[in-house]
Amino acid sequence: MENISPITSFARRTESLTVERYRFLVDNTPDWFLERVEEGTILLYNCSMDHLMNLSAEGSNPFCEIKTPFGSLYAGFEQYIIKDGDMIYPMQELTFSYLYDDSDSYFYEDTAF
Repeated sequence: MENISPITSFARRTESLTVERYRFLVDNTPDWFLERVEEGTILLYNCSMDHLMNLSAEGSNPFCEIKTPFGSLYAGFEQYIIKDGDMIYPMQELTFSYLYDDSDSYFYEDTAF
């Protein structure tokens, strides 16, 4: 899959909107993520702020807990974290591609025998 900018406009299959995407400990850590860590809305486990700044996944099984109005959600190494307006939540790559990718080529490959 091609590398997409963390701040990108995508066409959702039902509507058009802009979301921000961050791959945990892979992409440069955005300010909105760091702000949520500092205020305690996002909790880090098996990693530290130093890991975020240096994009290091050293340690065993780094992940974060994202507190939402619906309960806590968790994101592991390389998982997408989406900022959609004021909401922040984790999302699997396949789900992200289905909801926000502007091309159908990822799902409709030629499977001729």
